[in-house]
Amino acid sequence: MELLVVIAIIGVLIALLLPAVQQAREAARRMSCSNNLKQIGLGLHNYHDTFGEMPPCSVAPEDGDPAGGKHGTTGWVFLLPFIEQSSFHDRISQASNNFNLNFWLGSGAAAPIRNAVDELSVESYWCPSSPLARFKTQNSRQIQQIDYVFVAGANNHSRRDRKAESNSHFSDGGVFRQQLGVSFRDITDGTSNTFCIGEQSGHTRSGNNNTFDARAHPNSGWYMGSKNYTRPTGADDSWGAGGEDDRCYNVTTIRQGINTKVIGGNWAKAPRCNTPVQSAHPGGSLVIVSDASVRFMPETTTLSIVKSLANRDDGNPVQFP
Repeated sequence: MELLVVIAIIGVLIALLLPAVQQAREAARRMSCSNNLKQIGLGLHNYHDTFGEMPPCSVAPEDGDPAGGKHGTTGWVFLLPFIEQSSFHDRISQASNNFNLNFWLGSGAAAPIRNAVDELSVESYWCPSSPLARFKTQNSRQIQQIDYVFVAGANNHSRRDRKAESNSHFSDGGVFRQQLGVSFRDITDGTSNTFCIGEQSGHTRSGNNNTFDARAHPNSGWYMGSKNYTRPTGADDSWGAGGEDDRCYNVTTIRQGINTKVIGGNWAKAPRCNTPVQSAHPGGSLVIVSDASVRFMPETTTLSIVKSLANRDDGNPVQFP
């Protein structure tokens, strides 16, 4: 009888302590995730110190045919030397003939790149809290998937196109632009009032309750950028007119709130342009601010504030909540 009482007491204590242990583990994982983003933020500033601007989100070959050209690579690759990954950068550069091959890793021409990155990873490109796949298979090679995304601005910016792939919206008003780098002086709303990278480390669901991996890239991971080398001008179809490829890879335009779990439509599924900034952390998501700080954005932040913080030059500087 006494033994049963002791066992019951131990069971109650374990039940009481388990949530606290789980919370402590998540707090440690979130701290590690924040440290990864801090390293990336400092790397962006070191890149800016060297080149006078941030890296572009993607660089596609300007061959005169945005619809039929090649997928270029991304700012994630250009950032590697500034986060102590110079040898990985050089490996990709050599395999791609100085970034001149197609970075769609499912293509036959991309075989040297596939082989060069097979099963390799950059630890700081993962969030430890993420339950999403670490690698995906592409042509029998294991390609690292990233838990973070470049932010191109918000869909209320004056330079946006509302008719990208599947009526998704693509902005040119954020810190990360296609083909072009942005300098600190271009962030007229203030580097401390503009975030440039957000998390994509959790699952999302559609209205039918189907679960998605809503990260802004397919199996080619963080290596592949968009094919279209033009930029939105502010008019609809300014980016996709004439059959150009108007899909987005490794970049998003803010259209829904922070930590959105139920997406608004097909426009929020990769490779469309409005995959949400959301995380596996309870209550919000981590973002990198353009001054290299890292902030936790509560999911209660109003969408209008989130959009203002995503735009670099909308003339509406606001404070982080």
